[in-house]
Parts: sequence; C-alpha cells; structure tokens
Amino acid sequence: MTTYYQARRNASGDAFVSRRDSEIGGGALPLPNRQDLARFHYWMDWTFPSMAPQLALSLLADATGDGRLALELCQRYAQEVLAVLDEQGWMIEAEEVRRWCAVQESCAGARERFGGVALAVLATTAAGLAGEGR
Repeated sequence: MTTYYQARRNASGDAFVSRRDSEIGGGALPLPNRQDLARFHYWMDWTFPSMAPQLALSLLADATGDGRLALELCQRYAQEVLAVLDEQGWMIEAEEVRRWCAVQESCAGARERFGGVALAVLATTAAGLAGEGR
C-alpha cells in the first residue's frame, strides 16, 4: 500500500492537507491535526513559519506512527522540508517522510557516538542512500 500526503489551496488561499492510501481507491481523508502531542498553532500551513511546525508534527506522527519522534523532529522538518515546498500545493509519499526521519536518527546517533567529525560524512552517505531508495 502506498500512502501519500497532498496539500493544496482553495480559491481563498486556505490550506488543506489530506492523506491518501492507494488500497482505499485513492479516497482522501483530512490529515489529523495532532494537537494531542503539542499545539504550536491551531492551523496547519506549510508557508507560514508559525504554522508549519504543527503540520510537520501531524505529518511525521502519521507517517511514522511515533509521536515522540514526530515531536522531536517537527521543527527541523518544518524548516528543512516544508519551507521549500510549492506554496500552492505539493504531494509527498509517506515513505519519503520515513526515510527523512531515518537519516535524522542516523545523524543523531553519530553525534552521540562520534561527535561532529563523522556527522557530515554520515549525513551525505545517508542522504545518497535514501535518494537511491535503499
């Protein structure tokens, strides 16, 4: 099953983010706003720095099923990923979200074990492997 997230804006400019599962026949459901984990903002939008962390938290929690990890990584995801997406809309697979999280966890482990020296090498290697679908 392929799960992906799709964001779009209506004519008024309001943002909508949905989750689609290929086995459900492509039907879209609104992405749940995970304010139970943290409340950065009531609304979820990727183009406003104050709202992007709430969307990142909800997206990461949904894709990984891990609220603790989502809370830990949501600020970075908002800055590194959501901030560069098209402001009118985008689509991303859940697997891409999970690969990004895996790279972040690998880098955090390297920081703890080796300090900053190995971090750049590990991040470059992990990003390359993620891009190759490994």
